Amino acid sequence: MKMIRSKLEGWRKNLQKTIESNPWVVSASLAFVTAAMAVQLFIKINRFAVNILFSDQWDTYQPIFNGDNAWRIFTAQVGQLRLGVGGLLSATVAEATSWNTRAESFFIGLTMVLIAIAALYLKRRLFGEITLWDALIPMICLSVTLTDVPIFVPFPSHSTVPVLLLLVYAVCLTFENFRIRFASLAIINFLAVFTGWGIFIGFITPFLLIYLIFFRVTVAQKQEKIWATSVLAASIFSLGFYFYDYIVFTGVECFKLPHYPLYEYLTFASLMLSNSVGFACGRAMIFAKILGTLLILISAFVLFKNLWKLLRDKEADTKNLVIVVFLSFSALFVLSSTVGRVCLGECSAAAGRYQPLLIPAWLGIYFAVIMLKEQKIRLIFSLLLLLFCFIIPESKSKSYQGSAEYSRNFKIQWKTCYLETEDAGRCDKEVGTSIFSPIPSSKAQDRIDYLKQRHLNFFADK
Repeated sequence: MKMIRSKLEGWRKNLQKTIESNPWVVSASLAFVTAAMAVQLFIKINRFAVNILFSDQWDTYQPIFNGDNAWRIFTAQVGQLRLGVGGLLSATVAEATSWNTRAESFFIGLTMVLIAIAALYLKRRLFGEITLWDALIPMICLSVTLTDVPIFVPFPSHSTVPVLLLLVYAVCLTFENFRIRFASLAIINFLAVFTGWGIFIGFITPFLLIYLIFFRVTVAQKQEKIWATSVLAASIFSLGFYFYDYIVFTGVECFKLPHYPLYEYLTFASLMLSNSVGFACGRAMIFAKILGTLLILISAFVLFKNLWKLLRDKEADTKNLVIVVFLSFSALFVLSSTVGRVCLGECSAAAGRYQPLLIPAWLGIYFAVIMLKEQKIRLIFSLLLLLFCFIIPESKSKSYQGSAEYSRNFKIQWKTCYLETEDAGRCDKEVGTSIFSPIPSSKAQDRIDYLKQRHLNFFADK
């Protein structure tokens, strides 16, 4: 055992000497890992994405069908949420590519890569340096568990764009010039509030600003307090404006509050978290529930520890603030999804579209790990993150590939059937599902005819 420890220590020292003498090694290594993860993602998108509107996309594209202007697309409510920046980007991609949803899939892949790059940049701004351990960041942001996001139902407004805005929001918190910091926060907050699940940033911002005003801005910093107070008022206005003309929508017919038995809330939430590291419905269901519950406890501990430090410790800084913001964002998402979707059954917690919204939680935990003072404990937790965020998910890549293949095959079959027969009902029966799921495709006949008349979407491939 001593021999192994001495060898590991020797390797560590040699690596440290190499890095010190060649500082470019770290940057090159992180660039390589990020590029490798990105290439893997884009290869999957190219292989499995199909040019056909599917499921929720028929609703998210409704403002485009209507020919709405940019403002109406930005404020359009689809289901529970508004489209915001994601809707504008989807419309831009659609108009430039004859509504090619493969192009939108690649766009979502690009936003995922930008999330990884923004997270690396944020880490450097917060901690002043990057290390080889930061390779965990692209592994988290481009994990194989996110495979379904750009492939199954491409929906940037509800998945990747809010997370990208949150990363930019966190970068804004690191600006030293308070005028630039607060002005950029006001702008990003407004954009995020209207962009899918970015609404949670809108709930967090007022509390963040109240904290800064009463705990971090001194009486002597009069101008800074005025700016913070102004942005607080703007953030409250943004929330109020969001709910103007808002239609309350539960999203599922089975919704009931409270849901019984109550323990199913915990089960659902635990499976959401365990699914982000490769464990959900399947043979390891019991282990997934235990692991997910443990992840909930760890996340709660890290959140409240940093929150307590912000409130009680004068040495608390922006690092602690970002960790609290990230974990609060993911916690609000998990809570709302659990309350709204638990009636669908525990396996619905494993939906791939949920995974991007958990990236902030994992980044928050990673930042908390590298802030640990004890080197051995920091190393142990870093290795655990490597195991659960990369090694285990990659070992299950075949199952994620199987899901992507299933998605590709039935979409191609439906598309081929309709181009040959132009009978939506018949194609639903042949394939066993509707592209307008869960509603029969015949209900969308007017929209399908619209695409055909203008040679858009899958008709452009004919």
